[in-house]
Amino acid sequence: VTATPFRSSPEERLEQVFTGAAFGPSISTLIDRRLLVRPTVYGGPPPRAGGTAAPFEAEVDAIIAKYRARARGVRAVAFCARVADSKLLAARMAQAGIAAAHLDGDTSAAERESLFDRMREGSLHVLCNCDVL
Repeated sequence: VTATPFRSSPEERLEQVFTGAAFGPSISTLIDRRLLVRPTVYGGPPPRAGGTAAPFEAEVDAIIAKYRARARGVRAVAFCARVADSKLLAARMAQAGIAAAHLDGDTSAAERESLFDRMREGSLHVLCNCDVL
């Protein structure tokens, strides 16, 4: 399963990997049915001229400041583009006194459950992740 419409190799197209597609209800339908909550989304700065974004590390302090200003103490999920970015954000948030942790596709089932339990009980405020769908 992929969250991106393109493969990392231009020779490998999705129809070569999958024979069909399954479509479920839209996010808005799930929100209307009260199966999902309406998210509050905060994004990073827009791409710079030429379509390139600043290196993620340069944006971490701004992300932490936005969290503190808009959602301090609120449970949040940070979706990162790379595992290294997720690890960096979780570490820097923890250094800043924010209860944060990292989760990725290689995180064991036991560790995932522990992180989810901490989110539910409120001892973990921010779960930074990548490659988890």
